[in-house]
Amino acid sequence: MAAKKKIIPEIMDNNDVEVISPPLLRENPLMKSQIITPSQEIEQKIEMITDIESTTSLMKQQLGVRRQKLELEVENKKLDTAKKTANTLEKIIDSIASEEVLERVKGNIKTPFDMKLMAEAADRLANTLKNLMNPTTADELGGRKRTKVMAQFQTASGERMSIGVETSND
Repeated sequence: MAAKKKIIPEIMDNNDVEVISPPLLRENPLMKSQIITPSQEIEQKIEMITDIESTTSLMKQQLGVRRQKLELEVENKKLDTAKKTANTLEKIIDSIASEEVLERVKGNIKTPFDMKLMAEAADRLANTLKNLMNPTTADELGGRKRTKVMAQFQTASGERMSIGVETSND
């Protein structure tokens, strides 16, 4: 077996070691009195609950504002797209409605199928015009709003008359 070597640390002088001591604290922070009264505990709990509720309320408000902002951005994009579509549709209608184009189309109608295509095109133009004439009110889901107006009249003698008008989803 090999012999074990003993490691002997070198002897150090006291002059080689510098002792740094942290500044002493006036009091031990761990030894502070942590005893609180039941009323103080209740007050602290109420304060914490109030802070949480106010933070929750602020978060709800902030999310509501973000949602409204996003909805407005989407509505603005829809309006921009609708304007572009209306301009394009106007250009298409103007080009189709010109006398030259109508005469060329009229001259190319030779079969019943050609007549059918012409009738479908006229129907689409009529529906487009009808849709443009309808009011653009929409419900929260994007569908057309149903409008219902009711009026009731009564004479001095007690006779009653009711009138009601309702718009459909068409």
